[in-house]
Amino acid sequence: MRGVRKLLVVRRAIAPTKLASYEEAWLRFRDAVDRAGANAWRFRSVRDEGLFTEFLEFPAEVDPRDESPVADASGLLESFGPSDATEWIDANPS
Repeated sequence: MRGVRKLLVVRRAIAPTKLASYEEAWLRFRDAVDRAGANAWRFRSVRDEGLFTEFLEFPAEVDPRDESPVADASGLLESFGPSDATEWIDANPS
């Protein structure tokens, strides 16, 4: 039996001049999330190379954003400008 999972979905627009820095920040975030035992992945818009949808998936009872390395890396991502985030909970927990 698996536990309830949560999913954070973030939509983020990155200026063309910031794409290389964003890539480095994303890799830092993903590595911190991996070390925390969670999952992170992202997709890029086909029409706009600076538009990304990022995903963070984790057990509901252990939020990796509470851990300093993940929080620090997340803060770095937020420094690229405004984002739109929605948090989801597993609709099929069993």
